[in-house]
Amino acid sequence: MNSQLLLHCLLLPSTLASALNIGIILRENQDKHIAVAFQTAVRWLNTHKSGNVTIERSSVQYLKTTKEAEIMSNLCQLAESGVSFVVGPPDRQIGAVIEALCEELHIIYIKYYWDVLNQKPRSKVGFSVSVFPTQLYLDMTKELLLYWRWEKVVFVYRQDISIVRFHALIANPLLFKKIQVVIVRVEDNSNEAFLNAAKRVRNYCDEGECWRTMNRVLLELNAADARRYLNAALQLGMINLRNWYFLTMLDLPKFDIEPFRHNLVRISATTIWWRQTADVVLDADVARQLFAETKQAWIENHANVVFTPMTDIILTFDAVMLAARVHAKVAESQGASAFETWASCNLNGQRKMSRPLSKGVALREHIKHVSVKGLSGTIEFNDYNKRMTTVFRIIELGVDGKLANTGNWSSHPRSILDMHDKELENTHSKVMIDQLTRPKLRVTTIEERPYVMKRLHSSTFEGNARYEGFCVDLLTKLSENLGFDFEINVVDDGKYGEPINETSGKWDGMIGQLLNKHADMAVAPITVTARRLEVIDFTNPFLQLGISMLMRVPGPKHFDLMSFLYPLSTDVWIYLCLATVCTTLVMVIIARLSPYEWTCIPEQSTPEVEVWHNHYSYMNTLWYLICVLLRAGSGYNPRTASTRVLSGVWWAFTLILIAQYTANFAAVLTVDRKSMPFNSLDELSNQTEYAFGSIVGGSTAQFFKDSHLENFKDIWQKMESAVPSAFVPTNKDGVQRVLQDKYVFLMESASMEYEVTQNCNLTQVGDVVLGSKGYSIALPKGSPWREPLSRQILDFNEKGIIMLLKNIWWKQKKRPTDDENGDGDCIGKADAVNVYEFHSPLGFGQVAGLFLALTAGLGFAFCVAIGEYLFFAYKASKRSADLLSDNRKQIDLIHSPPQTMTPTTTITTVRPRGWSKLESEQVRRAVSFEQPVAGVLRASVRRREIKV
Repeated sequence: MNSQLLLHCLLLPSTLASALNIGIILRENQDKHIAVAFQTAVRWLNTHKSGNVTIERSSVQYLKTTKEAEIMSNLCQLAESGVSFVVGPPDRQIGAVIEALCEELHIIYIKYYWDVLNQKPRSKVGFSVSVFPTQLYLDMTKELLLYWRWEKVVFVYRQDISIVRFHALIANPLLFKKIQVVIVRVEDNSNEAFLNAAKRVRNYCDEGECWRTMNRVLLELNAADARRYLNAALQLGMINLRNWYFLTMLDLPKFDIEPFRHNLVRISATTIWWRQTADVVLDADVARQLFAETKQAWIENHANVVFTPMTDIILTFDAVMLAARVHAKVAESQGASAFETWASCNLNGQRKMSRPLSKGVALREHIKHVSVKGLSGTIEFNDYNKRMTTVFRIIELGVDGKLANTGNWSSHPRSILDMHDKELENTHSKVMIDQLTRPKLRVTTIEERPYVMKRLHSSTFEGNARYEGFCVDLLTKLSENLGFDFEINVVDDGKYGEPINETSGKWDGMIGQLLNKHADMAVAPITVTARRLEVIDFTNPFLQLGISMLMRVPGPKHFDLMSFLYPLSTDVWIYLCLATVCTTLVMVIIARLSPYEWTCIPEQSTPEVEVWHNHYSYMNTLWYLICVLLRAGSGYNPRTASTRVLSGVWWAFTLILIAQYTANFAAVLTVDRKSMPFNSLDELSNQTEYAFGSIVGGSTAQFFKDSHLENFKDIWQKMESAVPSAFVPTNKDGVQRVLQDKYVFLMESASMEYEVTQNCNLTQVGDVVLGSKGYSIALPKGSPWREPLSRQILDFNEKGIIMLLKNIWWKQKKRPTDDENGDGDCIGKADAVNVYEFHSPLGFGQVAGLFLALTAGLGFAFCVAIGEYLFFAYKASKRSADLLSDNRKQIDLIHSPPQTMTPTTTITTVRPRGWSKLESEQVRRAVSFEQPVAGVLRASVRRREIKV
């Protein structure tokens, strides 16, 4: 059986005091802070004898599970102990079971959580009552949204009951007739689910263009979930001045707002309790003890949650006070003896009622006649036991990061919303009012991507909201920091500005707008030039730039029959051929010198004549080396140490070379080998294949026109005399001409970077040159805004704000309307401008070590062959010395110079009469091995036959 905690309060004997029995049912290991608030309320009532009521028995029942049988068992134990009031847990599922059984036992069930308005009671007026002002909260929310003029609302929730709660509000045709509601659900309790919900809210704002005004989000989440959602919004950059969150929870005064107080975000909420009210109703020391003890109890059960749900604590305290007041009212009218008959029920889990509380009906009827001054304000009920009095305080996080009470909403005698947010300092409303009195500057500009562009569906917007771009965002930042408003107007003629004629002093374009006082500033990609400085002022540059060349990426080369030669350079191919020839010669010489590479052919030999053969002729050796190079079998295998050494070196050489060839072959043949027809302005001027030009009347054209350098003068003359004209009116026209014709567009590097990132067919040629210019804000002469704007632009550059804005617009995703002649999406390639994938062939320097190793191997193999030759020549000479001296007269010497002898492939030996086969072989070896080198033995006893 569940443990039961009984607190018995000592009563002073008094015939005037009435004893009250009250119980509470809570969840074990979750609601200890509620138990502390309940016990504190009991002690306080017994101490102050409020309404001549003392609490004789207060029982706390803990539930280990949410099973219906256990809930009924605990409630029956409370009924058997004589309780006439039961306070329920902050759980709607458990409360439904308790409420049903209390209806049968006629025990008053006091709830303190959000009640469902459409719930149908068992009778017209049941035995349950809620101290939570559900209907009043909905009425207050409706008036607040109308006061704030919310036009678009994103409703974020996690539990399905939230839709039921706010159904009456969302379905209100008067409230939401002109308000668009978007519903977003947090799918589960994971951090990823909260992040995904915040992303959906952000996507809605991206599509609905709500960022230009305010993103308004109604968070129907408990305190823990609301914090997790705000943390997800903080990760996505949605905690700032453009976002307004209304939290439906009532615990904002105890909510940890530290991570969100520094970003100018607007967070609003309401509460039904205030610390000052608690100090008035209770003693200040009692209130302090109540808050401290409940906080400690909450931490014991919820160590990971950093805030305390004070609303549940306050309403639990008020529930005990309500029970005491109703009990006193009945005791006053019917006497204390009215509570002598207790309710009872069986304890076997059945719903069969044994005996209801005798005065339960009387308690129910007196609820609507009581008025209690509780911690949540005055508590009064209507005929249906619905709370009809309360005061909501509207709390708002100001621009200074501090919470402020910006207004109150009271329900009695009629609903009154008293807001003073427009008078308080540092509130968002007050700041907005101050902005209405700020100066409004007229800004002239020109449509130029990505600086100023019309929005998609711009016809549905008005004023500045029609435009977007880098300059628009820069203007917004400057206005926020310098305290001015602005109105954007695109210049009619679409020009930057140049003199109409030299004598009148009149200019067209944006500069003309400034001179004619039709604009207060020009914010666009306008460059500072000496000519313009004569008539207007400029701020410090907000973007540094130079001049470079924009052209279409040359098409790839196709059907190159010699592409298989790309992996190695020409030098390497030549050295490979020479290495093969030289290795062949060395191999032939070594094979001739080595005695073991000669073999006797029995089929062709006779007792008198022996035929000896060497496989390593020049052609055979060349074939052998080529087969090794191509990893094919040749049928020849070296037999001596010298030829094996040389073969091993050649194998290693070819293995490494083939591996490098294969690796480079895959890279070279799979990469488009781009080549630029020119790489500098000088080369551009000297070629005739491509036309080139710039914006007419722009700073780039002015630069070449006024330049004293011969090559730049030549560029200007060619542009000026070109037919058709080399000049274009805007950057957009220049880009289109580059894509359609063989045309090179000379333009500022900052704008070029954007165009290259947006269209994969465009590329920047060469490096940025003449990089001492910049885009600045143009102002009339003597404008008081020049110095403030210059200082603020410098500050933005130092803090990286300018670079942040540039990255946003230069690397953003292509807009649907921008898909003009673009073959792909070049997002994120701003850092890859003017970078090409050139996989160069392997040069000789990269494989020189390989050829050096081959040369060393050739030398070593040759030395081994010489050693073999000398060793075997010495050995054969010693063996045949005696034999030769005895038979020298019988030898027919062959008189031919040994220096001119040609190496033989096959040697036929004639054996003289009376010589043994061994003697004949010794003589043959001595003659054949000594003659090519020193000619020591001039044997005339043999006839040589060369067989090719």
